[in-house]
Amino acid sequence: MISPVDAGLSVGRRRGLIATAAGVLVTVAALFSGLSVGGERALQGARDAVRATDAGGRVAVIEIDARSLATLDRWPWPRSLHARLVETADRLGADSIAFDVDFSARSNASEDARFAAALGAARRTVILPTFRQAAGHGAATELESLPLPEFRGHAMLAAVNVQPEPDGLVRRMPLGVVTAGTPRPSLPALVAGAKGTAGTSFPIDYAIDPDTIPSFSFADFIAGRVPAAAIAGRDLIVGATAIEMGDRYAVPGHGVIPGVLIQALAAETLMRAGPAVEIGWVPALLLAMLLIRLSFTRRRRSLRWLLPFAGVVALPLLALLLEMDGRVRMEIMPALILILAAGGAFAALGHLARLARERLVDRATGLPNLAGLLRDWPGAGGLQLCVAAIHRHQELAALLGPGRLDEVVERLAERLQAVAVDERIYRVEEGALAFIVAGWTADAADEGFEGLHALLRAPFFCAGRPVDLSVSFGIAADARQPAPVLIADALSAASEAASRGARWAAAGGVTDADKDWQLSMLSELDQAMADGSLWVAYQPKLDLASGRITGAEALVRWRHPTRGFVPPDNFIPQIEARGQILELTLHVLRRALDDAAGLAAAGTPINVAVNLSATLLGRAGLTDTILQALADARVAPDRLTLEVTESAAVELKGDIIDALEQLRDAGIRISVDDYGTGQSTMSYLKRFPAQELKIDKSFVQAMLASSSDQILVRSTIDMAHELGLKVVAEGVEDAATLAALSACGCDSIQGYHIGRPMPFDDLAALLRTEDTAERQVA
Repeated sequence: MISPVDAGLSVGRRRGLIATAAGVLVTVAALFSGLSVGGERALQGARDAVRATDAGGRVAVIEIDARSLATLDRWPWPRSLHARLVETADRLGADSIAFDVDFSARSNASEDARFAAALGAARRTVILPTFRQAAGHGAATELESLPLPEFRGHAMLAAVNVQPEPDGLVRRMPLGVVTAGTPRPSLPALVAGAKGTAGTSFPIDYAIDPDTIPSFSFADFIAGRVPAAAIAGRDLIVGATAIEMGDRYAVPGHGVIPGVLIQALAAETLMRAGPAVEIGWVPALLLAMLLIRLSFTRRRRSLRWLLPFAGVVALPLLALLLEMDGRVRMEIMPALILILAAGGAFAALGHLARLARERLVDRATGLPNLAGLLRDWPGAGGLQLCVAAIHRHQELAALLGPGRLDEVVERLAERLQAVAVDERIYRVEEGALAFIVAGWTADAADEGFEGLHALLRAPFFCAGRPVDLSVSFGIAADARQPAPVLIADALSAASEAASRGARWAAAGGVTDADKDWQLSMLSELDQAMADGSLWVAYQPKLDLASGRITGAEALVRWRHPTRGFVPPDNFIPQIEARGQILELTLHVLRRALDDAAGLAAAGTPINVAVNLSATLLGRAGLTDTILQALADARVAPDRLTLEVTESAAVELKGDIIDALEQLRDAGIRISVDDYGTGQSTMSYLKRFPAQELKIDKSFVQAMLASSSDQILVRSTIDMAHELGLKVVAEGVEDAATLAALSACGCDSIQGYHIGRPMPFDDLAALLRTEDTAERQVA
């Protein structure tokens, strides 16, 4: 057998594989769509900011700036000025003089000769530009520009092409370019003495601050205003910086700068460590895959998140260190995307799994709930489903106080584990537990339940007080039936055992009396409605703002002539299952409307609430029947509330919503009952035509003892008010809970603290007493 730890690890590994696959898909999408490029550029910018440094000082720029243009007449200048610059730089001891100025066109012959003579006389290396450019805007062909032939014999040629990327920023420079059929180094490569292949490029190091590159005005330079110490031993690059010259480009981190500064930055980049070795994104991605593989297979949950977190931190640091110490550039954005996407998917899958587990667990006790039982029921022969039902559990809960019944249920579950398969006990109702047993014949059941009753004779302790429990058992064993039917049958059998004073009863009618009751129930119900033994009780609702009873919920009760009180849970589910709930609902509705009319005539009008079974919501003609009942009773529509359970509200179809909207538009209030026991989400309320929401008593009764339940109640009230809904809280058993709900802004409350379900005459007397007291105060 697989141990729970191994099983959990296996689930974790499966989740890890799914999360990794999701991360890979996201990463591939980011790579192919180019989304990772923007992130990589942002990370590169951050690394450049961390590595920010001054220029080395070997390269200096001679600026053709605005002052030079104003001083030395209009552009283009006579080439004798460039000749003077070469002569001055040669005399001051510059290592090299590189021009980012076009010398491909002829000017005055004497001027061209003067410049050629200066080039021939120079002792220093002079570099002249060559470049390729498009023949025109949008043209596919390119033109090649070279200096005049008489200049080429006295100078070295270098390409000065600057090529922005699609986003308009210049990030790279070529190492070499083929012009006139000859591979030529780029100007930065020639200045720095770097070797490379034409057609390859290298990234410019924008961690170097362009403002720290030494620069001198062309006019000052040829006028002798620049000292030799500022020039000697430096490589000079001559180019335009004046805005009107237009040779300007956008670069990362520094805005728009002149092209000559880009050439200087590129040369500085190569002088520092040569062209950076670019290893791309594959190594980082492989490292990320390894981290994910290690983290998602760890038994310790802390390591599952520590390793990916370490990767997210370490990869940028590694990329930074490689650039600082080895001039190696590694792309890390795809790896980060993989880690974050896989980690996010893993967390999301874990959250969904946790939500799935929580849906299978009773919040108050931690026991598996009804949904858990439905999931676990194997449906095989030889297994029986047992239910243990606590007698009068609602009264017991009121006596014990909020949340205390849950403690008792937990203690009861501990004792029942002695006979349950796999020792699993399920809380299927507030006061009922279910468990599975194997191979119980009638004799074995007698013996088993005898033993269980012996276990239950000892008192249960709750808050230090001994509590005696009276428990009845029901058992269902027909493996042909689906689990929901078996659970209902076992619950019904437990109720039957309680009504007969027996320890247990089997579903399916063990005795002839049981069979007769199942067969005759519907006909007896018809008789009960006719003779009044099936009657309507009313539980009052208190409006907290006015302090008055403004409504009451109509609850069906059956006092059988021989069986005594028959709990609604014993007959309503069976009536629903047999499709005959409409008659009972209409009986309760008409009785409630007649009583509401009587109260209005007596001067104490209130709103009456009637439960509407989920099985009736799609019934044709239901709307007309309800409206006709209102008309017959001469009761205003706003005096009627129809309560629909949350689980039914979540699954409503369009035609059912239309019917409810018609009832609402007629003035009838629509209420969502038992909120919190279903999906516990308000998303469906956006389309559900409700004006009221009732918070289930399980949350209300526990709110004083449970901070989470108190938060849930408060947030539910706030969200409902935001949606324009009134809120009713069920199960208010004491003044402290009433005060807490009032502080939360609840609109109305219902529960034993206000009043138990009572006959109509008692309700009418209560309303008259309240009205009389109010008049006396007035």
